[in-house]
Amino acid sequence: MPFYFLLINFLPLSESINLELERRYRATATIVVVQILMTVVLTVAAWLFAGRSAVAIPATWQTFLWIVALVIAIGAFLLRRVLFAPSALRDAATLKGASGVLQSLQSKTILLAALGEAVAVIGFVITLSSGDIFDMLRAFAVALIVLFVSFPRKSAWLRVAEAASS
Repeated sequence: MPFYFLLINFLPLSESINLELERRYRATATIVVVQILMTVVLTVAAWLFAGRSAVAIPATWQTFLWIVALVIAIGAFLLRRVLFAPSALRDAATLKGASGVLQSLQSKTILLAALGEAVAVIGFVITLSSGDIFDMLRAFAVALIVLFVSFPRKSAWLRVAEAASS
């Protein structure tokens, strides 16, 4: 049994909130891990198929796609600051209680991770059109940064759930 399971039993949260926290955290972490794995699969597929694609996108469109990927990545960081601001979580706790806050944390985390995966998909499209594997490696690095930043942290979820239940 992992160490954090022992800590959950001593928290001043109700049993139903503890169970919901555990269930939502596991589901969210699983989804984000699958998104990370899909990013790796896209990178391997790009490596295998780079240069074999018959579709060529003009260089101006490739530049536009890089700008879109950059805006998505920067937007993910800014959106994380806004969505997980203490005032936003406090408002969710006031309106929906601890259960609503956990639901909010789950949906927002999955949304931010999806933005990281979108960067990987854009890199995959650019790589298939340009034939340059380094385009995918750049997009892979940016996507992994966004995905790891958006990965749920159980300690933070516990603090938020404690604050929402009190």
